Amino acid sequence: MMVTLHLMLDYNIFRGIHKNWIYIFIFLLIITIQFLLIEFGGLAIKCAPLTLKENGICVALGAGSLPIGLLCKLIPGSCRKCRERVSCLLL
Repeated sequence: MMVTLHLMLDYNIFRGIHKNWIYIFIFLLIITIQFLLIEFGGLAIKCAPLTLKENGICVALGAGSLPIGLLCKLIPGSCRKCRERVSCLLL
């Protein structure tokens, strides 16, 4: 979600993020709904609540995608097919 805020060549994906209140609201709403579904969804969505450690691992994995995305942006433009293969592997 954050990467789509800026053009592919822009390395600072967080620039100006605090000025867009609609984005902040939607971002916090998504986080809240995901948390509530996992913690209290139970049988309705067939999941079990996560421990604090498991929640931390999920956040770390999600945050890890940001530096990987930056590394992909550093690949020269002439290597577009290579960049597409790397992004497919990360999905």
